[in-house]
Amino acid sequence: MALNNPELLPIKEVFDYFAGELFAGMDEATRIFLLKTAFLPEIEPFSAQKLTGVPHAGQVLSELHEKNCFTERRFETESAYRYHPLFREFLIDRAHQHFSREEIHTIRHDAAAVLDELGRTESAVELLIEAQCWEEAAQLIIREAPVYITQGRSKTMLQWIGRLPIDRAEKTPYLFFWKGACQLCENPAESFESFKRAYQIFRERGDQVGLCLSWAAGADATLYSDFAYQDWIPALEEYMQLNPVFPNPGIEARVIASLFNAMSLQQPEHPRLPEMEARAYAYYCQPGALDFTVRLETGLYLVVFNLWFGEIVKARFIVDMLGDISCGAVVSDLTIITLKTTQALVDFFTASFVSCREAVFEAVKLSEETGISIWTCHVLGHGLAAALSDGDLAMADILLARLKDNLGRAGVMDVGYYHFGLAWRARAKGDLAGAYLNLEIAGSILAGLDNLPCHAVLHTSLAELCFRRGDDCSARKHLDMARAVGVRMRSRVVEFMCLVLEAEMELEQGREVVGIDLLCSAFALGRACGIVNTYWWQPEIMVRLCLKALQAGIETDYVRGLIRSRGLVPQKPPMDMEEWPWKVKIYSLGRFELYINGNLMRSSGKVQKKPLEMLKSLIVLGGSESREGQVADLLWPESDGDTAKNSLKITLHRLREMLGNERVVQIREGKLSLDQHQVWVDAWAFEEMLQTRGSDDRDDEYMRRAEKALCLYRGHFLDEDHDKPWTVTLRKRLRDRFKHAVVAQGNLWREKGAADRAVACYQRGLDVDDLAEEVYRC
Repeated sequence: MALNNPELLPIKEVFDYFAGELFAGMDEATRIFLLKTAFLPEIEPFSAQKLTGVPHAGQVLSELHEKNCFTERRFETESAYRYHPLFREFLIDRAHQHFSREEIHTIRHDAAAVLDELGRTESAVELLIEAQCWEEAAQLIIREAPVYITQGRSKTMLQWIGRLPIDRAEKTPYLFFWKGACQLCENPAESFESFKRAYQIFRERGDQVGLCLSWAAGADATLYSDFAYQDWIPALEEYMQLNPVFPNPGIEARVIASLFNAMSLQQPEHPRLPEMEARAYAYYCQPGALDFTVRLETGLYLVVFNLWFGEIVKARFIVDMLGDISCGAVVSDLTIITLKTTQALVDFFTASFVSCREAVFEAVKLSEETGISIWTCHVLGHGLAAALSDGDLAMADILLARLKDNLGRAGVMDVGYYHFGLAWRARAKGDLAGAYLNLEIAGSILAGLDNLPCHAVLHTSLAELCFRRGDDCSARKHLDMARAVGVRMRSRVVEFMCLVLEAEMELEQGREVVGIDLLCSAFALGRACGIVNTYWWQPEIMVRLCLKALQAGIETDYVRGLIRSRGLVPQKPPMDMEEWPWKVKIYSLGRFELYINGNLMRSSGKVQKKPLEMLKSLIVLGGSESREGQVADLLWPESDGDTAKNSLKITLHRLREMLGNERVVQIREGKLSLDQHQVWVDAWAFEEMLQTRGSDDRDDEYMRRAEKALCLYRGHFLDEDHDKPWTVTLRKRLRDRFKHAVVAQGNLWREKGAADRAVACYQRGLDVDDLAEEVYRC
């Protein structure tokens, strides 16, 4: 009887066939060989020989294959075989009939040992569990757990541990330890409970190494959860009092790193936190002191601590070092996602928005591919904050939608953060009511969460909104609460946020002296810490404060750097403010000097002559919507239309190249303009400062502005280009305005009884224009 498709027949008929037609015709040695090797999922000559003691096992396997005895040769390698699943099932059934229970136990144990020796751990564990070799299975699971977790195979490990008897886990606390490690990605709360049970058993046994490792792992698990674990840090502090010396330096590094991590998040006001930060940072920087996973977690919390503390440069150094280390290491998917999440946070604080967006989408993509969602909402939140701070509302809407899609598996903090993002988005659109509503929702969600940075940001945001809505009392209350949280956190960033907001409030309410004082403190702190971004960033507020700071001479280098890095642009170009960090500054009164990004451009002669002439012509024409033909007529009066038009096109290209920014010189519908948000011209500033005057010529503000205008006029407009007819009209107008302003300002000083200042004013006019008869008459 042939049996070509045994899987199509009833199992009894199949087994009867194997017993009567196949098995009965074999010699006893072959039958024993088959019964023992059936416990191997795949059979190689070496493993078969070790298990059966048959020296020519390879020959036996080859003959079984050639005789078509349901023995398949694997295609991957010619020396590996596998029994047909039904034939193997028959053999194992027959083995249980032929061997005693003790003999089956021994065969399985020996087969597992052979498989383990060959590196086929998974099959070995399965055999040990089937054989109820609990001790050997537990030890093999414990040995292989780090490898499986790194490979992302935590679920397999959890299944194996779950198949062991409960009392075995109680006898082997490292099973609880590795169970916790496997649960971390999916359920941090359950993970903590497993580490906690391991810790309790180790403590009962006096196993200090196990106790320290399980405490540290439990502390790390709390970092991934929304819930507070108030007793966990005191438990270790009690241990450290009784055992001031750790079992070994490696254990000490591991515990101190985790203690710092837990303190920085759960007890930021703890008096020993600065000491723990210093020790954790030392271990972090010491090669080999911490394994990579712990080093990653420590780096993450060192970054968070230092960002909020105001050590932003140090935080960037830490995350960059971690990136360098990870390049040469075999790391898990969770590690990569954690690293990307940390990078995105640092990029937010340093206003590196392009880099932040890249890190966010790389992390989210890997999360979706692997199913590791523990950081998904966090990293989306970092991206959302970056987009809102950068004013990229389209990207903010995309990230809000992605965040909403993930709320089903989000923690309390993530849900609260989603509503905070909605509030920030509404504030950016000018919807104060919508912003306030979502901040209140976020506050109610996060009320029970002891996350100090969240509360600091919420209170500063509510303070700003209350102030905008005219509720000064509530604004002050929230500001005080934010400041109190910042003190608990030791956060100089929160202090900066509070000082900036309070300065804005005081200045808005006309308390200039107090506001300027607060602004000095805020920007001095910002300079010391390198702060360029915060949560709830409002560009219009920062523009106003930066303008005020430059006017008052407050931290001018820091303020200019802040304006440049954040691209702060006032709605109305502040032409009266020479100190503003203009991308292009042009001096045309008494000399011609061109500064690009603060650097004086040295003329290279004839090559730049025509582009510079074009620039001067645009200044003469007012810098706004000058017709191409008008510019061409000034520069190429002798050329015909086509030639002049082509020359203008070439010269415009060269001018833009010279200025290094196409947007500085704009062309729209045949009209040329200089972008007055980027270009400052002393002649334009001179005229604007003399035009913007109060109703009373004697008011101090007008005199201050007039004095500043007169200081700008160091000579006549483009005097070296006196041969250019198109410069004459503007030159004369500016000269007349200068003479009139000198006389008016001098007379005002004289009326105020400041004769010496009046004389100095008149003399300045004569120094610039010794032919000014109007001044001589004064």
